[in-house]
Amino acid sequence: MEVYLHESVDGFEAERVIGIWMTFYSDIRPHSALGGRTPAEAYSEERAA
Repeated sequence: MEVYLHESVDGFEAERVIGIWMTFYSDIRPHSALGGRTPAEAYSEERAA
């Protein structure tokens, strides 16, 4: 979503914005399909098992 809301003037800016979005999506935003866990939490729990 973030990528579509902000016009990037160059590839470095696009990389920064996409990186921020991916961090939010994977590490901060809970997902209902994962029982309210983030993808990072679900992955680390799966790896520990």
